[in-house]
This record gives sequence, C-alpha cells and structure tokens, in this order.
Amino acid sequence: MKIFATQLQGIFQSIASKQEEAFEDASRLLLQAVSGTGTLYIAAAPPLKGTAVSLCSHPDAPEGLVFTEDIPSGMQEADRLLLLADQESSNMLSWREAAVHASASSVIIGPASAQENTELEALDVWLATFVRGGMVPTETGEKQGDPSSLATLFTGQLLFLYMQEMLEELSS
Repeated sequence: MKIFATQLQGIFQSIASKQEEAFEDASRLLLQAVSGTGTLYIAAAPPLKGTAVSLCSHPDAPEGLVFTEDIPSGMQEADRLLLLADQESSNMLSWREAAVHASASSVIIGPASAQENTELEALDVWLATFVRGGMVPTETGEKQGDPSSLATLFTGQLLFLYMQEMLEELSS
C-alpha cells in the first residue's frame, strides 16, 4: 500500500507542477462559457463517468457545469467541453468532431499516452494525468491499482481552483 501512496503522490506532483501554463489556458477557455452565454459541458469515457458526476457536484465546480452522456444537439461556438478520457481515448473522437463542427473549444483531461493520439490533436488544451495503468506489482509481475479516476478527479479539482482564482482576479 505504501507503493501505491508514494506513486500516487508523484502523479499528483507531476500534474500540479508540470502544467501550470496548460491549467491557466484551460481555465481561461472554460471561463468563457461560464461567464458568457455558453454552456460548460462535461463528458467522460465510460470508466470515468462517476468522476464526471463527482466533479459536477463538487463544491468548487463552476456554476452551470452540466454533465452529459450524449453530445448536445444544439452545441454552439460559445459552449465549451471538458472531456475526461481514459487510456482508450477513441470514445472521445465523436465529441471532438461535434466540438469542431460547432466551433466550440474543448479541454481534455487524460493520460499522456492518449495525447499521442493524432486524431485528438485538434483539442484546444490537454491536461495530462500522467497515468499509465496500474502501479502496484503483483507476484506474477502484473500491475494493479490503476489511479485513473483519482488522478482525473485531482486534475479536475485543480482546474476548478485555477478558474476560481481567475474569477477573483477579474472581479477585483
């Protein structure tokens, strides 16, 4: 268990320290929907749907954050998408296509390995979770203890804190 806790702490440190500019860019982009006439949608790969729901009901979540399982038919340029991807990011391709079609901007939270998927390149900002599967070795040499949902939740909450900080700066 100590291995899991130590590895998880390292992932959290990487998320927070290696992507400050990306968090600022993502915050600015998503705040445009929250403070304007758009809607901020959050959607997730199937294993991360619970994480998306948790982020929507989180006390630091921006007002108006809407969880959706289906691509909104009336998506507009003023809307923004926050997408939660897993290792198999192909399920996010239809969301990306809908965003491009509506000229809406999008932010994705997902593992760095999924970022290498060239079909997702058109996303505006990528926040990496640095997760590559399990972290605790078993006796057979496999690894268990996949922290994807924990790293995604941490990244989402950190994004919300950046957004709150920007809103406070704008109002002062």
